[in-house]
Amino acid sequence: MAKNGGTRAQEALTVEELDALLDAIETRSPTGKRNLALLTLMADAGLRVGEALALETRDLVTEAGQIMAVKVRNGKGGKAADLAVGRRTASRLARWLAARGKLGIAAGPIFCTISTGQRGLPV
Repeated sequence: MAKNGGTRAQEALTVEELDALLDAIETRSPTGKRNLALLTLMADAGLRVGEALALETRDLVTEAGQIMAVKVRNGKGGKAADLAVGRRTASRLARWLAARGKLGIAAGPIFCTISTGQRGLPV
């Protein structure tokens, strides 16, 4: 918080900085796939951490098997919204969902824990 009680504006990453951040994520493991999907979705859709982590599999809007949008149930200003996702985000979400399916995680929070004994819990 700023000294006057307000909040300071945060600087956004440049496209190059964002690409470098995303490229640095190891994606061979399920955890890496999850983290890449999460950060890509947040960056591309402009979601806050809490909004992204509140998403559940039922919030994915698909068309002909492709992820087209996410339903944010309690977004900015407490409003619900359907946010379109681009190909990059849809592809990374699909890879994460396939990885979590192989781990036996079905419905629930999109971005969940994958540790044995803790699988499927919100991150």
